[in-house]
Amino acid sequence: MNMHKPILLLAAALLLVACSPVISPDAVSGPPRPEPLEGRSVPGSPTVNGDFQAVESFFAGTPFLYEFAHEEYSEEDHMVPGVLTYTVIMEASQAVMDGYVWCTTTRDILNENWAKIQVSMEVNGRAIRRENMDLETYEDGDVACNFLTVLLTDWPDGQHSFAVTATFTVPLNDGFGDYAAGDYSEIYTIHVGD
Repeated sequence: MNMHKPILLLAAALLLVACSPVISPDAVSGPPRPEPLEGRSVPGSPTVNGDFQAVESFFAGTPFLYEFAHEEYSEEDHMVPGVLTYTVIMEASQAVMDGYVWCTTTRDILNENWAKIQVSMEVNGRAIRRENMDLETYEDGDVACNFLTVLLTDWPDGQHSFAVTATFTVPLNDGFGDYAAGDYSEIYTIHVGD
């Protein structure tokens, strides 16, 4: 189950304990490489932060990027490999969260599935290092979720991109449905300012 399931599940899943390492806000690296470059800022890009206390941010009203998207896709669209594109228009810079969320019916399935999912994120074509992403886990009754997220702030005026790709190395079943192996990508074009 990906992050576009009902918002109530999202709210419940954000009541979790952060388990990420200490993360530098200077989180954007150069082009993707086997060994990420040391952190450096990229002029003209938003600030990327993976140490942002997602629970507090969410309840303080920090939205997910997809909440601003003009496009909407069905649950079925999210259950097959491919690329979903989104357009976001922000009149002015504001803080938004985004990333990848995977939910299953049990913690065991979550652990098994998560070991077979590789997630990458990019802002303006530059890879975000994994250590600069916030990983949070939540388990409640019939739902266990991993949230791998970043907080994006201080957007300069102009056009930007944000991309998330989850690569399923084998077919997966989350307890809710079946997913084929492959790349599941979401690509956002973000327009900030006039």
